[in-house]
Amino acid sequence: GAAAQLAAVLAGWRDDALPADSVVSSLTVLPLGELQGECAAMAHAHAAYSWYLDADPLGVQIRALAAQRVPLHDRIASLQRQRALLATEVMVAERGYERTQRLAQRQDASLLTLDDRERTVLAAKRALEGTFVEQANTQVELGRIDQTVIELAVRDRQQRQDLLIALRQAM
Repeated sequence: GAAAQLAAVLAGWRDDALPADSVVSSLTVLPLGELQGECAAMAHAHAAYSWYLDADPLGVQIRALAAQRVPLHDRIASLQRQRALLATEVMVAERGYERTQRLAQRQDASLLTLDDRERTVLAAKRALEGTFVEQANTQVELGRIDQTVIELAVRDRQQRQDLLIALRQAM
């Protein structure tokens, strides 16, 4: 009867292939006498473990964070391309400034033009430096995401293990 049903479910129990929720919940209505409370505790532990595996709440967060990494890597690649262009722009601006400086020494260019060339050099250098700062900030953000993913993965493993231990103890 009821004890045989319970024994059959428990005999086929494996951590990697849990019985269906309906099978376990059907055990709670069997007339098991003094085992009724323990069977209810087992059904509750089974439901908690099954829900966690199905809902995968931390896995959802981990996948969402992993998806945030892609645009950050894209931003870093874009900043590296910008830096190459800006480095060339700095060299061109410096050459223009040096030419204007030589012309200004011979009074073939105005000091106003020389100041404009110097401002162009400074603006190009500021833009180049900005790409370094932005890349550093992006890498910090990427590191934070990676650290959070690691922490969530550890919590997920621990939560799964705790629920499985609770289920085994309830059996």
